[in-house]
Amino acid sequence: EVEAYDTNLGINQVLEERLRAVSDALERLRNGTYGKCEIGGEKIEDERLHANPAARTCVKHFVKL
Repeated sequence: EVEAYDTNLGINQVLEERLRAVSDALERLRNGTYGKCEIGGEKIEDERLHANPAARTCVKHFVKL
């Protein structure tokens, strides 16, 4: 049971982080900033948004967050 709890706890943390990221993306949709890099302000590449719709930065600035 302890091992299963540890496994589920890790999965739960990942899912909570993803939910938070998606909620943030929905908020950006509402306020008109979705698809804009949070660092440089440029458009986030379509391929990046397709792979990760909750992306906050363009590829160029990805490692800076």
